[in-house]
Amino acid sequence: MLYIKEITAVFKGRDGSMGFRKGQEYKLWFFEMNGRFYISRRFDNATAIPYDTMTAIKKNWDIK
Repeated sequence: MLYIKEITAVFKGRDGSMGFRKGQEYKLWFFEMNGRFYISRRFDNATAIPYDTMTAIKKNWDIK
């Protein structure tokens, strides 16, 4: 079963990457599937961004 968690995070990655703005706070969906972690905007057609590790996520996001 897939569990989706709503998170609040500040983007720390490259400004404009995947449409995100550096320093901007976002409410996002977070989930794990098939051994990978995903972050997505909170709407059905959003592209879920895959990450291999939580360390990789923390390079781009400051999760509150």
